[in-house]
Amino acid sequence: MPLIDEATIRLLKEEGFRGFFRGRTLHAYVYFAWMKEYVSFARRVIPNLAPWAKNMLANRYHGKVISPEVAEDIVTFPGNIDLHHVPDQVIPYEYARDIIIRSPQEIAVIECACRGAAGNSCTPSQVCMIIGQPFVDFVLAKQPTARRLTQAEAVEFLQEQHTLGRVHTAWFKDACMGRFYAICNCCKCCCSGAKAMREWDTNVVAPSGFVAVHDADKCRGCGHCAKGCVYSAIEVHHKKAHLHYDMCMGCGLCVDHCHHGAWRLVRDENKGMPLKFRELVANHRLSTGLGPRPRAFRQILKKISL
Repeated sequence: MPLIDEATIRLLKEEGFRGFFRGRTLHAYVYFAWMKEYVSFARRVIPNLAPWAKNMLANRYHGKVISPEVAEDIVTFPGNIDLHHVPDQVIPYEYARDIIIRSPQEIAVIECACRGAAGNSCTPSQVCMIIGQPFVDFVLAKQPTARRLTQAEAVEFLQEQHTLGRVHTAWFKDACMGRFYAICNCCKCCCSGAKAMREWDTNVVAPSGFVAVHDADKCRGCGHCAKGCVYSAIEVHHKKAHLHYDMCMGCGLCVDHCHHGAWRLVRDENKGMPLKFRELVANHRLSTGLGPRPRAFRQILKKISL
């Protein structure tokens, strides 16, 4: 593949001189062009890092658990988005907290680097969604198996992944211009973010703002919730499910897996604030006086409770 192609030039222009001289442009190039190798290297290195180094990494490369509704809101948004410095109650990290999406209708799905790095046969493997430019054109140019999705196809794809028991996670990275760039549909066996939380004591994923609550009277001890929990926050003892509160990310998979109605999600301030995407956009546009055209604004208001 050519070193400097049109997609690379667009990435360079978007990053600007500051990104180039800080090394972010090269970092982003390596990350997107050789994502499987990048993640494989990270999986070997991170477990051996000192706590301060793990914290530094998490501050620059992290995810936020989001609901299926929010994931669909992101992939169907009608225009560009400029949310700088999302509140730290939502994204509790020092860097990479912007939601800036150019052409959100531009969506590509790529091979999951985590699944490739894990070497598992978890299928389907093409489950990571890149959102907006210049990232979409870049992965389409550098990854031969990447393919475009329309917004309607993206919604259908998210619904399929939810049915398969995947957790929707919005990912942010300092090297990706310090902003949101992807929605990953994460599985228990391969996800590097979940593995970092469970085994490496590295908090690279922020909770959804909710926590699971269990009704022991309704529990039959079947264990479906524990098997499906991506973050291993549930165990079954003496024919009853038990939640490890600190490990719960509030993804809601336990609610979906339980056939007896023993689980529900509730808001928990200790788990941060939910990423209410359309509400953040609407409030930002109101506060800055940059409101969208009336019709588009009415469409936004229909999606949120003000």
